[in-house]
Amino acid sequence: MRTRKNWWLFIGGLAILGLGLFLNPPVAHAVSTQLPTPVVTTIATPHWSHHTREFIGYWGLVALIAASSLTAGWWLSRQPTKRPSPQAPLAHTFDIPPVSPALAQVLVDRHWPDPDALTGDIIAAVTRQDLTMTLEQETIRFTKTSPVANHFLQQCFDHLGSSNSFTLAELVTFATTDKQGLVSHWFRDWQLQVNAAASHYQDPHNTAYQQHLWTFTLGLTGLILGWLSFSWAISFPLLIKTAVASGVLLLLIWGYLLTHHRMDLNTAAGQQIVTTARACQQLFKASGHLTATQLGDLPLWDPLLPYAVAFGQLKPVTKQLTDIFGPDQVRTALATTFALYYSVDSDQPLAATLDEQLTHAINQSTSVHLAWKSNGHIFSTGPDSEKF
Repeated sequence: MRTRKNWWLFIGGLAILGLGLFLNPPVAHAVSTQLPTPVVTTIATPHWSHHTREFIGYWGLVALIAASSLTAGWWLSRQPTKRPSPQAPLAHTFDIPPVSPALAQVLVDRHWPDPDALTGDIIAAVTRQDLTMTLEQETIRFTKTSPVANHFLQQCFDHLGSSNSFTLAELVTFATTDKQGLVSHWFRDWQLQVNAAASHYQDPHNTAYQQHLWTFTLGLTGLILGWLSFSWAISFPLLIKTAVASGVLLLLIWGYLLTHHRMDLNTAAGQQIVTTARACQQLFKASGHLTATQLGDLPLWDPLLPYAVAFGQLKPVTKQLTDIFGPDQVRTALATTFALYYSVDSDQPLAATLDEQLTHAINQSTSVHLAWKSNGHIFSTGPDSEKF
């Protein structure tokens, strides 16, 4: 539905362009004064001077900016959007988000899931007893106890070790000679898997509106900068006039962006998940200042810690739990998952080791693959690569 604010914005922009047209010399005058007199009278070959071509480019950009502004204003004014409703202050909560740690990270931060999110998902699978993580000769062994939905894990089980077991050392070794970049492809496909799940909780209309809004803003900004460049090439007085007009236009365009880019990008279900996940984030960040009463019972933290891993807040959370309750009480309450989050025999927690090694393997795979391609090799089309 058209709004009065939309039309005032773009009418104001056109008024500035009209002012520029009024203040600057017309093209017809420039052409009439710059065209040389033909020497040959039989066939007159038109000759456009450099100055004339500059004016044609200048006014062509004026027309293009005007047309683009009208198009953008027409499209944006016809798109109904849902503005974000005021959010109540987030309270500390022990509610568990009804989605995986990686999906919670994507919905809250609105970026592709990173290795922290992958680590959180793997830790959550261990907590659910879909697989086991055990120390074995200074590495970690994963053993599948039930089907796993995580694409990265499934590819590791299919390509490394035996069909139901592999170690982190095998993954890192495989990555160091991974000329086809399979490990990085597994990670990329897992990211796409999480993003596809996130799309079910996101409002496609508002997302498209926001993307178009940024596209229009950046596109018009580029055209206006080109307009300024043409005016600079023609004359200094014209540059001053154009700078004033373009400055007002840029203020209108970016002002519209700043006042309209905030909107609900999630569905109602998605917004509820985001609210719960952000409350968890708030709990993690504030854990260093909470008392024993506010921290609650230790068993409540067991299902929450994978989310602390995904949001990069594991270390301060586990430190505060130990400082408040003591290491012995924490070890007793989190008996089955203690080694995942706490150091045992001076080693770092398994979650930290897993995060470091996964990041190293993914980066190593990417580096080896790019180096191999830079030597003139073509990506293989064998059976393994056909999966991607």
